[in-house]
Amino acid sequence: MRNMVGYEAEKEALREILSGDEFTAYMKEDSGEGENLLIRLLNELFEALGRLFPEIEMTEGSSEVLGYFIIAGGMLALLGLSWFLLRLIWVERRAKRRKAVVRGRELEQPPVDVAARAREAAARGDYREATRLLFLALLLSFEQQELLRVAAWKTNWEYAAELEGRGGRWVPLFRESALRFDTVWYGERPITAEEYEAWRLQVEAAIAAAQHAAGTGGGAA
Repeated sequence: MRNMVGYEAEKEALREILSGDEFTAYMKEDSGEGENLLIRLLNELFEALGRLFPEIEMTEGSSEVLGYFIIAGGMLALLGLSWFLLRLIWVERRAKRRKAVVRGRELEQPPVDVAARAREAAARGDYREATRLLFLALLLSFEQQELLRVAAWKTNWEYAAELEGRGGRWVPLFRESALRFDTVWYGERPITAEEYEAWRLQVEAAIAAAQHAAGTGGGAA
């Protein structure tokens, strides 16, 4: 069984480790004994281990290694908790964003009807809502041509991947539209009437092409 002299030597060695420059930020300057909470906790841990396992002889080196392992374990646990919380926040925000894009039964509406609602929103001066509706109309027109499958849970990256495999010629328009939609709808960037009108003409031309392809039995372009 270890004697008290051995305990004091190990505790003193631990104090020297944790008193180095890399740990000075944790020291309490107003403490009369010069020990911070971390040192006291580790001291208590060593003493508890000594009581539970009196047959184990803890040398100065082993106390150093154990101290480093405890500190490293605590840091890893903190990093893991931080990652978990950030992941939860990201998932929640992503869910909210997906819900905001599609409302009600809009996915069941024809793209021309959604585009008409976009024109109505623009006439009211609500260009942010008009941007959402026009982008949705574009997606629905691509679905009408069987170039992609629209779903509330999909991301723009997934839509782009589908288009690249089936309707490559529409990829530039989609990327430009997706960027404008992201910055206006999510980023709340103001969009001018002139910018919106120029974009609307491009999107409605794509919708008209989809209508023509659907009417003549055409498929992916």
